[in-house]
Amino acid sequence: MRQVCALLYGFGMALTFDEFGMWLHLGGSYWQRASFDAIIVLLSLFGVIAFAPTLKRMRTHHWATAIITLLAVATFYLMLFKSIKYVGKRVGTKLIDIEEAGPR
Repeated sequence: MRQVCALLYGFGMALTFDEFGMWLHLGGSYWQRASFDAIIVLLSLFGVIAFAPTLKRMRTHHWATAIITLLAVATFYLMLFKSIKYVGKRVGTKLIDIEEAGPR
């Protein structure tokens, strides 16, 4: 189990540092948003892995909770992406103007 945790931790750190490189070198709201989303997904995944019982100890209420959590997360992300599109249409051009006027 420790080897699996170490492997997942290393994988997560690699993804985190890859995203950190994107923060430093790429501009634009798309990359900033993509980096933020990736970090949130990784933290959520590692949190679930860290506190979940082993598969042998999983009971019916654990599986029910896992399914409800997955449905809630999927609903949240669906609402999040719809709101991002809505905000992009409403204030997207203003944000692009502000970004282009900023320092290079």
